[in-house]
Amino acid sequence: MRRRQSVKVQNNDASIGNLVYRNGHLWFAHTAFLPAGGSSTHSAIQWYQVNPTLGIRQFGRIEDTTATNYYAFPSIAVNRFNDVLVGFSRFASTQYVSANYAFRAFNDPQNTMQTERAYKSGEDSYWKRGNGLNRWGDYSAAAVDPVNDSDFWTVQEYSTPHSGSLVDGSGRWATWWANVTVTVPANNNFSVGQTISGAQGTVTGTNVRATKETGEPNHAGNAGGASIWYNWTAPANGSVTIDTVGSTLDTLLAVYTGSTVSALSSVASDHGSAGSGASQVVFNGSSGTTYRIAVDGFNAAMGNVTLNWIQPTVPDFTTQPQSQYVVAGNSVTFTSVAIGTPTPTYQWKFNDANISGATASSYTKNNVQLSDAGNYTVVASNSAGSTTSATAVLTVFDTAAATLSSFAYDNDQFQFSITGVPGFNYVIQATTDFTSWTSIQTSTSPFTFTDTAVTNYPYRFYRALYQP
Repeated sequence: MRRRQSVKVQNNDASIGNLVYRNGHLWFAHTAFLPAGGSSTHSAIQWYQVNPTLGIRQFGRIEDTTATNYYAFPSIAVNRFNDVLVGFSRFASTQYVSANYAFRAFNDPQNTMQTERAYKSGEDSYWKRGNGLNRWGDYSAAAVDPVNDSDFWTVQEYSTPHSGSLVDGSGRWATWWANVTVTVPANNNFSVGQTISGAQGTVTGTNVRATKETGEPNHAGNAGGASIWYNWTAPANGSVTIDTVGSTLDTLLAVYTGSTVSALSSVASDHGSAGSGASQVVFNGSSGTTYRIAVDGFNAAMGNVTLNWIQPTVPDFTTQPQSQYVVAGNSVTFTSVAIGTPTPTYQWKFNDANISGATASSYTKNNVQLSDAGNYTVVASNSAGSTTSATAVLTVFDTAAATLSSFAYDNDQFQFSITGVPGFNYVIQATTDFTSWTSIQTSTSPFTFTDTAVTNYPYRFYRALYQP
């Protein structure tokens, strides 16, 4: 039908528009008038996949069961993956004739198409009778891109603005093409393997629509058929573990060296040793060597791929804990940073004995007592080994009070030494009446103070106070 007009577009008949033989099956589509066997209320598109020996493998419809939208003049195309595209015309009493398509991915549920799409909407009513029929549908085509045998092209008709007054014969139409692309893994081929780096990492991807190249070896002894490739250069010498834990398919995993897919040297391979379809390999990596990693599906299984790799390195401290001084009753914090692969864990020790619960990179001791004085170290560990930090000595003072000593008077100057908790700040104050004290100098213990103004006073008294 056509919008705003009572004149219906002619749907012709239910004959097959085109038939293709692809991947061992016949595929075709045609207009169907439903319900069948009686007075039809609407038209739909029926599509089929037929095995020449076993019969119908799939059957589906593109249909509006409310009889609002009508579908007709289908064309069908199938790519190397068994993805399907059906192009067609759609129209209704409330819609101008539009150019549409529906797509089915090879792994969609059986007998289904994804939601149709109008890629070029109709623009006006169509009224152009010939032999008493409002003829339509001479041009409908769908084809697979001959370059990659993956993407699709379709050409369909749509209505354009009528010529002059809207009368019989004024209807106009045109064709519009669409290019429908499908996603193929970017690292499908050996020559475009995805580069991964670092001593440890995880990358996700898919091998859906991946293929097997000419000359490609069977990975882990299975023919596979849907491989993707990664390139990884070992940053150091040592054991390497690579696995596919987290993937959604039964995986094959293989590691090679070499520069062409047909001349590879096997390093390691596996099928399923990590459980639940995941595979794992362990080998000795050589610094600077580039390894070619293939992930395939067992018997060409496809799905989401997770690739994990790690080359463990012994922890190395980039920040060592430092010796400290503290007054009893206060808190002290030792800090360290260790790097390694995998990320190290920590265990702090006091006088070579483990401190319970002290397993972070920093350790804080509250309410320090004289008995807490001693040697503190931290051990950083991972699967590659353990490293012990430098020793940090904690010295605990029972008071922060300073001692004044080494008094001397020379050349009209008075001098003495201040010894308190090392690294603590002390302020020197002076008075002549023990009532009013004047701050003169603040310095870090230990230090020497010289009073150059002492001759300005008949006498003068001094004290040193801890300055937090």
